[in-house]
Amino acid sequence: MIAAALLTANVEAHAAPKSIATEVTNAAYLHARFTDVFVAVDRCPKLTVDIKRWDQEMPTSAMIIVKAFNATEQGAAWYGKRDADFEADPAKECADAEKWYGAEGMGLLKRK
Repeated sequence: MIAAALLTANVEAHAAPKSIATEVTNAAYLHARFTDVFVAVDRCPKLTVDIKRWDQEMPTSAMIIVKAFNATEQGAAWYGKRDADFEADPAKECADAEKWYGAEGMGLLKRK
């Protein structure tokens, strides 16, 4: 029992603070949203970013995190994967992007 308590205390002492895990999760989420929106703008000729809404949802502090995450191997791989998805089936991906990020979704995209 003492060994288990010491092991638990040791693991807890060396675990990353919850705030770091939360920040990494948030960065991944913001990066995924950023990726979908900007790949959609590149691949879907009828869609553009609603800049006013974008600036409300993605302030400069969030964009710094997104850009840093984009520079990682994982971030670059996700961007490449989503770009390939759009290239493989543009009609489906553009419709999905408009649904999730358009006027009826998050409002980050609008029709040109």
